[in-house]
Amino acid sequence: MVSIVVQFGILIGLISLVAIPMVIADQLGLPRPWPTFIGFGSLITLMIAGHSWLLIIQRKERKVLSTSNHSLFGAVRHFHNHWEATVDLSPYDSIEVRGNSQKPTVVEEETFIALKQRLPGMVALVPNEIRSMSPTLAPLATDDLHLDDIFLSSTAIGKFDLGFSLPKYEREVPWGITVSFTDFVVDDVSDNH
Repeated sequence: MVSIVVQFGILIGLISLVAIPMVIADQLGLPRPWPTFIGFGSLITLMIAGHSWLLIIQRKERKVLSTSNHSLFGAVRHFHNHWEATVDLSPYDSIEVRGNSQKPTVVEEETFIALKQRLPGMVALVPNEIRSMSPTLAPLATDDLHLDDIFLSSTAIGKFDLGFSLPKYEREVPWGITVSFTDFVVDDVSDNH
């Protein structure tokens, strides 16, 4: 119910954004089609301003505020609302590790230490979990998965996400798969779209 009210409110707002400048221009005696141009021009101007505002916010979120050296993660890049590090995690290539705090917390560190020891066994479980999510996908092997990133939660030890790409199945799953864990047990599997 609320979503319908919100959608209706947005529609009324957009109509008003076009109609009010049109009525004002008409009341000022501007000849036709100028009121229409002014009405739709105000809508286009607002849309361009909104788009520009979103781009500025995205740029601000991707700006590295500082860099520090961490004993576990190496060079850590600090952003507005999270941190990132590129970690060499054998037998995998360099992996992007992220956390949802300004700097790595004790919970994130403890989760990562335990995860490093358990990772090969956890990755071995993922093909069956993906298969249960998408039965139409051909049977997967561990070699079909490419571990891209790890997102560590600062709320509880053992809560994290593993992000995988599936190079052989790029047409079926172009954005990859995220496997969420709680207490080091698979909690959810989702495709990244």
